[in-house]
Amino acid sequence: MAEALFKKMLPKNTEIEVASAGVQATPGLSASMMTLRVLAEEGIGFSQFQSQPVTAELVKHATYIFAMTHQHRDFLIRHYPQHQEKIFLLAEWTTKEDLPDPIGGGLEDYQECCEVIKVALVKILPFVEEKEFEDRR
Repeated sequence: MAEALFKKMLPKNTEIEVASAGVQATPGLSASMMTLRVLAEEGIGFSQFQSQPVTAELVKHATYIFAMTHQHRDFLIRHYPQHQEKIFLLAEWTTKEDLPDPIGGGLEDYQECCEVIKVALVKILPFVEEKEFEDRR
């Protein structure tokens, strides 16, 4: 959900790439029906999405990594300590400790998660764009 929402926020001419990966993701799964429904409410089609696990190559290539929970962030830092300076908690940009995990919940749970993610991403976008600008100089 965060990947799709962030891609929608980015300016059309950006060089910023966005991808998502899970610490326990099974490769090749599509987004859940509830996720697709909530994203459709946001005007986003995301049916082409396929899950992927976090890999050393993805972590190395990433400029920033935004983890959904403390547990995910801690996992990433433990497994990729050489990249800890680019690993952040998405909730650092919200009033939440961790983002709510809607899996197994109803539509309202997915909608709440979407709203919390949007709040964080609006604040993260200038942070990420500043880095892109610095890299172009």
